[in-house]
Amino acid sequence: PSAMKKIRKEFFLIRHGESLANIGLDSSYDPDLSPAGYIQIAELAERIKDFCDSQTVILSSPFKRCLRTSQAIAKLLNVEITLEPALHEYFAVEWYPLNHVVLPDLNQIAKENQFVAKKNHPSGQWWPSKNENAQDLSIRLGMLRNRLLSDRFPDGKIICVGHWASIAGLVTLMCSGIYIQVVNNAGISKIDFNGLSCEPIFLNDTSHLKNNIVPSDFSQTN
Repeated sequence: PSAMKKIRKEFFLIRHGESLANIGLDSSYDPDLSPAGYIQIAELAERIKDFCDSQTVILSSPFKRCLRTSQAIAKLLNVEITLEPALHEYFAVEWYPLNHVVLPDLNQIAKENQFVAKKNHPSGQWWPSKNENAQDLSIRLGMLRNRLLSDRFPDGKIICVGHWASIAGLVTLMCSGIYIQVVNNAGISKIDFNGLSCEPIFLNDTSHLKNNIVPSDFSQTN
């Protein structure tokens, strides 16, 4: 039998901690974390420290709730955060009517947030110019998956902090036939890539959350 291929990349796909919007206290398009969310991300960062080190790449959706989550991890690992707009929230028309959405540009976000890499980001609108449907979401995340698995990202450990839809979509696109029915706040999905295929190691794990333990989900489609 042929030898097993060496693991080239380890992905940690993470949903942001609980936000004020998640508990009905903020109806804005870019809410901060709730008090419970800040506790969650501290526990999450301690868990991630068991797997990752200062050579880890952190990619974050530019939304505040994801940046706060990424910052807790970056502080413990002593690494910079790279803004990755493709991880952004699902811009369904019922959630984000684009005629009302106003968000800061990437350079402003980088300037105002600790640990975010201060490189020259593209200026202007980084979110979609039209509302997304499920196919649009799949195309956006499929392009991100292709970049993540390519040589554009070095071998090693890569953390992606996003939203329910972007994390669930990436899991399915990386691991055919695997579907997460629920993506919990501060849940971690670990996926290993050996250069040819991806293998889910654990999905939606929240065992690090002391006050919100939810069993890992490993739902598989037919």
